[in-house]
Amino acid sequence: MLGWELPPIFSGGLGIACQGLMRGLQREGIDVLFVAPWLTYGCEDESGRLLPVFGYAHPSAAHSPAHPYLRLAYSSSYATGSNAIEISDLVRRFAEGVVRIAEVQPFDVIHAHDWATMPAAIAVRAASGKPSVIHFHSTERDRSPGFASSEVCAIEQEAVSAADWIIAVSEYERQRIADSYVVDLSRLSVIHNGVEEAHVTTAPPSMREDPRRRVLFVGRLTAQKGPQYFLMAAAKVLEVLPEARFLVVGEGDMHDRLRDMAFELGIGDKLLLMGFLSRFDLDRVYAVSDVCVMTSVSEPFGMVALEAMSRGIPTVVPREAGVAEAIQNCVRIDYWDAESVAGVILEILENRDGIADRLARDGAAEAGRLTWDLAARRVRRIYETLMAYSGDVRAVPE
Repeated sequence: MLGWELPPIFSGGLGIACQGLMRGLQREGIDVLFVAPWLTYGCEDESGRLLPVFGYAHPSAAHSPAHPYLRLAYSSSYATGSNAIEISDLVRRFAEGVVRIAEVQPFDVIHAHDWATMPAAIAVRAASGKPSVIHFHSTERDRSPGFASSEVCAIEQEAVSAADWIIAVSEYERQRIADSYVVDLSRLSVIHNGVEEAHVTTAPPSMREDPRRRVLFVGRLTAQKGPQYFLMAAAKVLEVLPEARFLVVGEGDMHDRLRDMAFELGIGDKLLLMGFLSRFDLDRVYAVSDVCVMTSVSEPFGMVALEAMSRGIPTVVPREAGVAEAIQNCVRIDYWDAESVAGVILEILENRDGIADRLARDGAAEAGRLTWDLAARRVRRIYETLMAYSGDVRAVPE
């Protein structure tokens, strides 16, 4: 299994998904060797067999040499200037390292997650003849709406053509792949993400004792995640409920723009840009949040929704988000409609007709049923099918 990141060094939901699926596969009896550019000492204890291509890094993402590459690989400004050249070189060297590992490690199936690992999967597939699975958590056109990198799109098309099977995290993403690339849809499965059991963490005393209502946004600060729409809705809410507070967790190339936008909207003192947080610190923020809001422009899945729901937090998601296919106990919105989004937030904060209580209770129960074991079971069946037919997809029954 090839991934670009794995907690505690990660930039977003991709690393969390890789970790969750790997654990689920191990519980299904699959021996997984996870290969990434960098890993940290100690994570083997909870994540199985791991191998880094470039070595081990500091467990704090902020101080890791891997961190800028994690961030840039999923940035909406990836395609500009020296960033693209540097990441492209890193992707090439990662592929070369994976080929060397594949020469000495026994394996039956190659499973690659997202664009940065696809060249490695293509190379190992060509060298070994073993079947490959490409797992799309997002396409380049999802990550960089309006200015996708032609180089990354070319990598994704080559991977789609070379893969024996493709996995999309939602029907939404399946359609995005079909619209973007020449692909055999009979070899494409939709497998929704899962969520690990929620960690119950005590909030910091200063926040626990503060009675003000808190609205949470978690995600990379990039064009894909639409954080500017969250700020626009926040300004509308504050006109009615000035004591509300808005927390933004994440980092990205839109950080400075959002800071300036908050000042222009007059909400700078009601908004906290918290930057990237460790899983432990994010759990503490979840513990004091009253509602979690996603305003993504393009959201192939949206694991934040499952994380929030599993912790009993009322959750608001874009109506076209992939996660909206898998859950019922959330509120669906048009991400761009600040007036409507603000209305939903106010309705939840004021618990009109018990909506917050209902979403918290039913959402937690629903999220608890969406486990990684379910996803792993379906992935295992794909592995078994490919192995049975030696990766010759023409022989696999429709």
